[in-house]
Amino acid sequence: MNNERLFSKLCDLVINFKLEEVQHTVKEALVKGLNPIDIIERGLARGAKIIGTRFEKGEAFLTELVLAGETMKAGVKVLKPELAKGKVGTEKPRESNLRHRKRGYSRYR
Repeated sequence: MNNERLFSKLCDLVINFKLEEVQHTVKEALVKGLNPIDIIERGLARGAKIIGTRFEKGEAFLTELVLAGETMKAGVKVLKPELAKGKVGTEKPRESNLRHRKRGYSRYR
């Protein structure tokens, strides 16, 4: 399974509230060597965002929003050991953060 299909599968699993399958698929993604941050952003969070958008439009109930959050949380729980190791790949600081730092603004003071 290529990476995009894996991210789409994670997204669909969050949308359909499949906790155990999310955990299994996240483990599969880690075995493939995918970046934990990408797994969260391109898979898990994308599914939660879709449910959030449906909720804003009145197409989903609050319980569905909560279930999607719990499903995403189950996937992130599998990723926590990898995130704690600091093996999150080569992320670049976001441009907006750099602009604020150059101007002297920082929320990390």
